[in-house]
Amino acid sequence: MKIPKFKNEAYTDWSKPANRKKQEQAIAKVEKDFGKTFPNIIGGERVTSEMQFNSLNPSNPSQVVGTFQRGTASDAIRALG
Repeated sequence: MKIPKFKNEAYTDWSKPANRKKQEQAIAKVEKDFGKTFPNIIGGERVTSEMQFNSLNPSNPSQVVGTFQRGTASDAIRALG
């Protein structure tokens, strides 16, 4: 697989209603999954852990985006193996 040459994307003009609407629709779609708990995937297997952490929305820290598994060193070794 060839990696394309890096190129900055043009800035989005948020003053245009069509651009704002498209972004609002994308956010609404993603928000449906907020608050869910997600497993790690190691070797195609769903792996959960006793230790988890919340990922927070940086613009609204009271909003939990999702809960994720805190992997261990052995999980990392297994994932790389």
